[in-house]
Amino acid sequence: MMQRILSNLFLIAFSTGLFAETINEEFETQALLNALGYKVGEVDGILGKKSQAALSKFNEDHGINSLKGAIDFPVNTLREKYLNAFSDTFDTGWNGNFIVPADVLNKFSQIEKVNLRKFCGGKPKRAKQRLSKTLNSAVPMKLVGFNSRMDNIDNVQNAKLLDEFVLDFSRITTSYMSQGDNDDGELALEALFYWASNNAFLDTVQCTSNGILNSQKCTEWTEPNGQDLSLIKDHSTVQMHLMHLAYGYNMSLKFYKRDDSRHAVVQAWFEKFFARNKAPDDVYFGLDHGWYWPKILKAQLEGKSSVKMIDRLLQQLDEDILEDGSIRNRTTRGNKALWYHHDGMKEIMITLELARRHGFEIPKKLDLKIEKAGELFIKAFQDHSYLNKWAKTAHNSIYTPDKQEFSDHLSFPNGNAWLYIYAYRYPESNVTTELLDLLNNEVKKAPAAVDGMVGFGLGCIYASLSDLPNKSDPEGIKTGSLSFEVAEFRVFPREENYQGFQVRLKNLTLGNQTIERLRFEIMLDFKTGNFESAIPELFRVQVPANKVLLDPASNDAEKCNKITFKKSNGKIEKLRIVVGDGARHNKCIFSYMVPKQRLVVESLISVLSELIENGVGLNKKQKSFLQAVLSNA
Repeated sequence: MMQRILSNLFLIAFSTGLFAETINEEFETQALLNALGYKVGEVDGILGKKSQAALSKFNEDHGINSLKGAIDFPVNTLREKYLNAFSDTFDTGWNGNFIVPADVLNKFSQIEKVNLRKFCGGKPKRAKQRLSKTLNSAVPMKLVGFNSRMDNIDNVQNAKLLDEFVLDFSRITTSYMSQGDNDDGELALEALFYWASNNAFLDTVQCTSNGILNSQKCTEWTEPNGQDLSLIKDHSTVQMHLMHLAYGYNMSLKFYKRDDSRHAVVQAWFEKFFARNKAPDDVYFGLDHGWYWPKILKAQLEGKSSVKMIDRLLQQLDEDILEDGSIRNRTTRGNKALWYHHDGMKEIMITLELARRHGFEIPKKLDLKIEKAGELFIKAFQDHSYLNKWAKTAHNSIYTPDKQEFSDHLSFPNGNAWLYIYAYRYPESNVTTELLDLLNNEVKKAPAAVDGMVGFGLGCIYASLSDLPNKSDPEGIKTGSLSFEVAEFRVFPREENYQGFQVRLKNLTLGNQTIERLRFEIMLDFKTGNFESAIPELFRVQVPANKVLLDPASNDAEKCNKITFKKSNGKIEKLRIVVGDGARHNKCIFSYMVPKQRLVVESLISVLSELIENGVGLNKKQKSFLQAVLSNA
């Protein structure tokens, strides 16, 4: 029997409360109905008319009897239908996982442990060694000494210790979450318990009272150079790190030995830090989106709705992300623009997942702007000069043309999750192939397995899904041995950077299938100066959409990359299958094709060289050119 991540991951998706074993069945019922396709909208814990109608429809579809007019909470039945045989390993609450949508975790939980190691890492030996030392070291009681610019970490008491603890905790928690190793769970829980039972960091200055910041007591930037000591920086640093530990704990660790008395001590310790958080008000980037994430987690733990807070976050994102993909007052930060843009993307992508977890549909306009924002980052990461257009504004910063102060790799241990989420959510983006290539160069380091900014390896979940075969691909589709009698080529007039060919085939045979006539086009796009060198930017085969789409009247295929189809009069008229390096873009368009027609198209592509070689209507020079272009595609 295949080993799968069952109990840990399914517990994650619908987990019990942090501070009480409260079972919020209304919230979970709505979340599961959404996941099963019975859309109820935002998960607010109120089973109104829409939720009741969805629940009635679910009962009707599955032959479940319920009393007329009664509101049933068939959480176990819903879970069983969604999670099949694995429902008995699930906890019954809604609290705990406030970020990752149920459908994502459901897919993740079905991946073999051995395959998860690629992105979620193997044995976390170094992290375990360091965290083990914590148990034999003095407990840090406070953090003190940051200046406003926060460029003096070497002189800040316990700052590096706290950083290292959170990173190691996130790595070990990820290992427990993905591999189910009890040794990892034991060490992570014992380390938290050791600090919690000794009130670690509770002597750090407290800058809030009832959620209100005391700006007279706790100041920042009283000196223009930022070298003034800042109590607010000490306070917010500790608060954020403890919140990230709470995220990781809730995501998985609290299911290790759930009846262990150490959990109560750890939970009470976290509660003291929750009480010190600033109450969220205005939405801004930084501090977990202006203190909203911790408040949303706390609302879940208390069985309260977060819908209004999430709606406010999404509205502000729509204002702050501009049409060109830049982020207001971040992409314009001079030599730090790339870093600020990246940091904004971290919060943007996680907030969107958080919204999806709570049943929100992401507005199309906002979704398109976010896709552009990700493309902007990748292009600027590869070529810093690309950012000059925005960076030269130098908002609160210094600008040097073509210069960005940013890592030369993407394996940084904090804030990497958004890159993997982006690749998963935007598989057809123009830059996703490049992004995956960049991330795959770092895969041996397993950077997705650790993220101190969320307290667990959030990236490893999405990286694992991006690495899966396309689930919508028809099974059993394999290119066949295609034969033909005649291949007639017609050469279209050459344009500056484009060359087209029409191909007519007669008397095709593919397995048991015989096709008397078939017509398609070859489309060659070149960058300026590359035409004579026969190095194409795109090599595509174009076929009529109405002959091959499952539903020719539908425009669902518009979700695919724009290079794979052509629209006319509001309808998809042509499908354009990419040959060569860009072939990964075909996955989406293939999923909307009639399987037999897809087989014909793929078989055509597999014999293109033979078609060219035996084609009628091409001279020797044209054949050589086409063969060279095909080889370079």
